[in-house]
Amino acid sequence: MRIRYILLLLCALLLIPIASAADIPDQKFSPEEVYSQDYAHGIWVYRNDTLAIEIQRYHSTTTAPDKKPQEQPLVYYVAHIYEREINSFRSGFGNRKNPNQLVPPTFLARQERAVLAITGDNVTQQEAHMKGAIIRHGKIYNRWMGEAVLAMKEDLTMEIFPAGEASAEDLLEMGIRETFSFGPWLIKDGVPNPDVAKFRVNRVNPRVGVGMVEPGHFVVIVVDGRQNGYSEGLNLEPFRDLFVTEGCVQAYNLDGGCSTGIVFMGEHLNLHDGKPGAADYQRPWPDALMWGYSESVPTTKDKVYHNGNQEGRR
Repeated sequence: MRIRYILLLLCALLLIPIASAADIPDQKFSPEEVYSQDYAHGIWVYRNDTLAIEIQRYHSTTTAPDKKPQEQPLVYYVAHIYEREINSFRSGFGNRKNPNQLVPPTFLARQERAVLAITGDNVTQQEAHMKGAIIRHGKIYNRWMGEAVLAMKEDLTMEIFPAGEASAEDLLEMGIRETFSFGPWLIKDGVPNPDVAKFRVNRVNPRVGVGMVEPGHFVVIVVDGRQNGYSEGLNLEPFRDLFVTEGCVQAYNLDGGCSTGIVFMGEHLNLHDGKPGAADYQRPWPDALMWGYSESVPTTKDKVYHNGNQEGRR
């Protein structure tokens, strides 16, 4: 009788839907590595047999209450990322021996031969006590529990743990090896955060965030800002709403401001003013979220054509 019960239970479990990336259409991928870069029209694409990345630049407007006229220009980038394997994603440091050392974003991305790299959370380089548990490659870098934590999981999903809910040791026991903590969380389990305007960095800024639509399908949004006449930036409510528009059920705000950056195939996509004394320049990074590995990415010794600073605005 007990054996029959176990068999029935196993059969029932097999009928339960399991989160996977199987629903991503095959045409998103390519048996051969292909990529294209169109800076003029703001379209960048990468495909191989396990990873697809589609990036588009948008020109829009935003309402800035303290500005006249009210409508200000806005430029932002949306990357849709499709993964078939967990090893398509990884975290990285500018210096593996010193995770708080700052390096140019293009150097970090090229050093790791990353197809796509975006700003991380600055690890413990700033305000460690105001962050949550930070784990990279299974190693604990921060044990404070002062902010929500983003966990990138091996089942091709991301999960958000509110501030104070899980310690670094708790997360490791769950099998989580990669976490980031800057905040705030923007969307959790399909529910937009109603309190983002109360967060300490709610002022209009350049922004970086990552979201998930479904297992294996992630969205990165990067917003340029602090550049009059080009792109104003966003506060957290309209930034959150961009992820809602893209269909995300989870979304998290990463480090922005002068750290804001998105690097594709070793070249900067977004723009900073970069002039001496400017309110916006490309700050070096200690860490990054990265997708893909490609020998086609230039090395750290190759020329950088787009460094994000003092370039003609696209």
